[in-house]
Amino acid sequence: MSKETPFPGVPVVTGAAGKGIGSGVARDFAAATRIANTDFNAGLPNAVRDEITSPHLAVEVRAVSGEISDSAFVTFFDAVVAAFRRIDYAVNVPA
Repeated sequence: MSKETPFPGVPVVTGAAGKGIGSGVARDFAAATRIANTDFNAGLPNAVRDEITSPHLAVEVRAVSGEISDSAFVTFFDAVVAAFRRIDYAVNVPA
């Protein structure tokens, strides 16, 4: 019996790097077919993406490093909407 709960829609998780709460939340959203995650630590969002997609090949993850407090980073959210056409869940996990 699967313990996964389907999440219709597109989640965005900020602070989703490393082994903490943010990356755990991002991995738990693997039942969604499209996920966006970001963190200010360069390279770590890609590592979390790889952890999600290796057992879940059908999941598409948009992973970007950046500082969400920078007003220019709004382009990340614009890119998520352009790629996935929506954002349904937003989880902000501060460091």
